[in-house]
Amino acid sequence: NLIMYDRLPAVLLPLLAPKADAGWFNSVYTIITVLVTIPSIIMAVIFPYMARESQKNLQNVGQISNAVIKSTIMIGMGLALLFFISASWLVPFLFGDAYQQSILIMKILALSLPFTFLIISLVNMLEAVGQQHICARYTGYTLLLAVPVCVIFVWRWGYLGGAIAYLVNSVLLASLMLWLIRKLIDTIHLK
Repeated sequence: NLIMYDRLPAVLLPLLAPKADAGWFNSVYTIITVLVTIPSIIMAVIFPYMARESQKNLQNVGQISNAVIKSTIMIGMGLALLFFISASWLVPFLFGDAYQQSILIMKILALSLPFTFLIISLVNMLEAVGQQHICARYTGYTLLLAVPVCVIFVWRWGYLGGAIAYLVNSVLLASLMLWLIRKLIDTIHLK
């Protein structure tokens, strides 16, 4: 579910918009997909510890969850700022002047980084505490909302609609996963 959720705009753009739109979007979307390996690596290291601690007492993972959430958001925000600011010269440097439209796409997708990083961390946390089924179910529910949002945005605004839909859907799923983890582990406090 999560991979399909993440790739919605990339899949829908070639179907609903001019071919150039898909090229402009996917060029910078590829950079975003590479960056999301950062929280994946962090969670691969932390996952076994969280799983062991949750077997002892679910509340034991609250402190490490707080630290992971805060760190994930900070790393995501730092990278978002970096890519937002550098998009004007980075995109032409990497792809050439024909990709000027990708600059705005990069800026919008950069804003999604803190949310995407948070999604990956929260999904892994839910799985570490044995809640894979809840995670999959709620991701599926959110996918039911994300598909029409993405279809409408891409159909109406092409590559910009795809980028905005990606951001909106990332905020939506991150919010839902944060709600789930806070409901499950009541010692998580984001202060």
